[in-house]
Amino acid sequence: LNQDSSTRANTRDLINLLAKTLPETVVFGGMIRDISLWPARKFNSDIDLVSMANRKTILSVIRRYNPKLNNFGGFRFAVGSQLFDIWSYKDTWAIREGLVKAVAFEDLCATTFFNMDAACQPLKSRRIISSVNYFESMRNRILDINLEANPAPDKVAVRAIRMSIERDL
Repeated sequence: LNQDSSTRANTRDLINLLAKTLPETVVFGGMIRDISLWPARKFNSDIDLVSMANRKTILSVIRRYNPKLNNFGGFRFAVGSQLFDIWSYKDTWAIREGLVKAVAFEDLCATTFFNMDAACQPLKSRRIISSVNYFESMRNRILDINLEANPAPDKVAVRAIRMSIERDL
């Protein structure tokens, strides 16, 4: 995020804003996975965020970016060309459906379908919070199921194949 490009600068400014206004917020899943597998400059996907703030508070902070509800109960919005999805912790799919009993960000790692998405990083920290075998799976490039329940099994099957090919898993 420290590159001088306008996209990175806009993203950095948003992350700083969220760190101040929604201090209990983490980057979750795919960004951490992709930066772990590839050089950070190759990252070009959306950024998923989860906050302990409630939905109303999150909306009040991101309203200026014209957020839309996403498929899983969070908000999708763009800052420049960078897409973001943000959820209230309690509104994440597996927690809302009662599949994972959760009280802390560590529990969020049990909510992902893939093991390689089972990590988060607080906005104000360099510490990675992850599932027990996360770093071993990343080191060995092993894609596996973390939480079998999923609202779109056909889509995750296609995603597993695509990820395996694109990332040499």
